[in-house]
Amino acid sequence: MSLAVILLNWRHERQTIRCACTISAWREIKPCLYVVDNESTEATRRALAAGLGSASLICSPLNLGYAGGNNLGIRQALSAHCQYILLHNSDAEISEAGVTRLLARLKASPQISVLGPLMRETRNGRPHLLAGGRNIACYPRTRTPMDPSDLKMLPDYPIYAVDYVPGTILLARADTFAENGLLDEEYFFSGEIADFCKRAKDSDAGYTLILKSRRGTTADRPRRLPGKPLSICDKALHLRENELLCLLDPAGRARLCAGAGARQARQGAGHHAGLDARL
Repeated sequence: MSLAVILLNWRHERQTIRCACTISAWREIKPCLYVVDNESTEATRRALAAGLGSASLICSPLNLGYAGGNNLGIRQALSAHCQYILLHNSDAEISEAGVTRLLARLKASPQISVLGPLMRETRNGRPHLLAGGRNIACYPRTRTPMDPSDLKMLPDYPIYAVDYVPGTILLARADTFAENGLLDEEYFFSGEIADFCKRAKDSDAGYTLILKSRRGTTADRPRRLPGKPLSICDKALHLRENELLCLLDPAGRARLCAGAGARQARQGAGHHAGLDARL
């Protein structure tokens, strides 16, 4: 059972190295670890190369975004004939035991193509549980909060069907990427994981596996260059465009993306990516 783990770095070398070292210390699972350095510089390359050990470092001079950066790692994993691919945000934590359970569930359930753990997120000092997400074209707030007391009331517990598994920790069969395509790089600010899960779900099924896992507080990181933060209006506009991308046919998608690209050029937006695909 060969597993590839993909970590995406964008100006958080210490955090990425810490996460990579944790994964490399797993005792039973020995994954192929790929670290993608978005908007790589000589300084970031040196720092990552010194701290990553045997992990494969993939450097991109451009900030290709969450989708584009992860796609570099996914292509490497597919070329290495890995059976399973784990997308892992560097600011998230999951134990080796948790990954083992995800792998076992996926191996035992051929009808499932994408899995993720129940997320525990700390906001304002209080823990919150999140169980996957809802259709981004239908709901303004897509993340699904869950009370711990309600978990065992879920149908088919510990499996819970969702519209998409957040890209914070996402495990998929490599064949799912090979057959349905990689992450769509036309999405901006978010939405690429929801789109991928929709494509996978249309052909198979996407689920969240309910298990205990840990993750630290994570702020959304919009696609921007330093000093050019996205305004609230920009974020709302990109979210609406992502909703339309989910709904449109290929010709409509091309028109929408062309319009978005022209507007970004006028705004001087050289920004491409953040590390988080969650809404």
